[in-house]
Amino acid sequence: MTDQKPPGVDVLEAAYARWKDMPPVSLKMHRQDLYLIVMALQTTTRFPGTTPSMAKHMETIGRQIQEAIVDDPELYGMTESGWNPEHDVDPEDGGDQVSAFGEMAGAGHPLGIAMQIPDVTMTLAEAIDRHPLLEDALHDQEVTQTWERAEPETRAALLLSLAWGSREHGIYPGYLPDGADDYGYRTAEEFHQYARDFAGSSEEFHGARFPMMPLPGQAGAFASSLGFDREEDGLDVSLRAALLLLAPARKKPNG
Repeated sequence: MTDQKPPGVDVLEAAYARWKDMPPVSLKMHRQDLYLIVMALQTTTRFPGTTPSMAKHMETIGRQIQEAIVDDPELYGMTESGWNPEHDVDPEDGGDQVSAFGEMAGAGHPLGIAMQIPDVTMTLAEAIDRHPLLEDALHDQEVTQTWERAEPETRAALLLSLAWGSREHGIYPGYLPDGADDYGYRTAEEFHQYARDFAGSSEEFHGARFPMMPLPGQAGAFASSLGFDREEDGLDVSLRAALLLLAPARKKPNG
């Protein structure tokens, strides 16, 4: 386990950097964004694989934002009991984790896309923990609905990120039934090979604008084509590939 930042953290840090030095009048116009960043940071600290030091780093940023908000509660739409539902966003209306940032993601907002990535990943990771085989996870309604409802950019970016992660652990065939000839597995293998053959850095593999389109290279084009395939068969293949790429990080071959 390393201190590599989970997907989306760079986007959150960049957003915070843009807003932290704004004068109060400007910040008033961005109170919704500030609140969403706090929510996003709190969610991202639960991303599978986040180390204690990385979580502490993100919590520090969130605390700094919260302290700035508390300096002038009325200005930022806060009350003593929490966020004022009359101002922009009511956290209780967020629904499930994916839909909390769905509107922003649907509009192509990088913060929304960045926060759907760990939300979707957590759903997949928890399903892998619950289910012994791929087919079991694929019959989990929460998993299939989460994948279907995620924005195409989210699915594409997550596939690319999981491909890079597979460089360390490969593909775990034990998550498939014995002897299965699975197209999702072949797709996952192709992603894994793209990542293994890539000679550059993680930043170069993901691209400077990650998670925004276009994603770079052959792996990026492949991830985008799958991510934007909304047909039932296409969603099934991309979900299978995502689960298979993530499974080795959650399951030990002999455990």
